[in-house]
Amino acid sequence: SIGRTQELLYEIEELLHREKIEDIEVIIDSPLAAKFTAIYRRLKKYWDREAKRKLRRGRHPLAFDQLWTVDEHKEHLQTVNYLKKTARPTIVIAASGMCSGGRIVNYLKALIEDKRTDILFVGYQAQGTPGRTIQRESGSGLQV
Repeated sequence: SIGRTQELLYEIEELLHREKIEDIEVIIDSPLAAKFTAIYRRLKKYWDREAKRKLRRGRHPLAFDQLWTVDEHKEHLQTVNYLKKTARPTIVIAASGMCSGGRIVNYLKALIEDKRTDILFVGYQAQGTPGRTIQRESGSGLQV
């Protein structure tokens, strides 16, 4: 999964920039993904031409204005509650562990019943895991 978050951020930043979308926040709520994103930011000299061109134009695909990182567990719980209360348009990148543990479970419990919530998996969801169940079922009536 190393590199997957950074690729997602790169594509999300491109979409937000191209479509001039400013009202969607992007949250990295995964300590490991946040650490690797910080490392990727420091390795700009190894980025491809397209990414370097974006930097020269004042854009930063791994550190754009709408992006923020959740570090501490207390901040994670506050973020989940904030999103549940406000229904603010947000993209949350959280390690899934096939939805059987970790921070993703709190987001799912808080938001899966909301019809405005979409869940996108970028990794494998094994048979018998909550992640696979979510892939196969609609959000209505799912228990996490």
